[in-house]
Amino acid sequence: MNRACSISKMHPHRNSPARVRLLTAFLIDIRLRLISLAVRFCRLRTLALWMGQRFAQDPSPLQQTEIHTEALRITKRVLHVNRRMRIIPASCLVESFTLWWMLRRRRIPADLRIGVRTITGIFESHAWVELDGTVLNDIAQVAAIYSAVDVSPLLNGRLQT
Repeated sequence: MNRACSISKMHPHRNSPARVRLLTAFLIDIRLRLISLAVRFCRLRTLALWMGQRFAQDPSPLQQTEIHTEALRITKRVLHVNRRMRIIPASCLVESFTLWWMLRRRRIPADLRIGVRTITGIFESHAWVELDGTVLNDIAQVAAIYSAVDVSPLLNGRLQT
């Protein structure tokens, strides 16, 4: 008897959509927690090199429309887990780093953006992810609100020290 068939007969809900969604949410939550710790204890350059360099050179096997569809699907999952399922949501930097990393793992050429602004003397920073100029995890006008800092040399490993 085929072992795979016998296991699926014994556990018919093993690969149910609800179970898969719960497992996916759990894995995203683990990634958010790990990146949150890494952001606290690692330099940003080290973290970016570790996360992004492994996937930077390979082009995506997906078509352009499939890339956008997949990016929106991943974004939706990350935002749902971070903003609705966690007691204390991760910061914008952790959320954006996690999303950027997950997209890069799928060979989707997303860009991590970090912006700054000062309002009445208070310095503020914010992070978001873009794909072909479209903001994925924030409002579309975020680039107009914050002055984006060019972090692409940092993320692509071309920073001169």
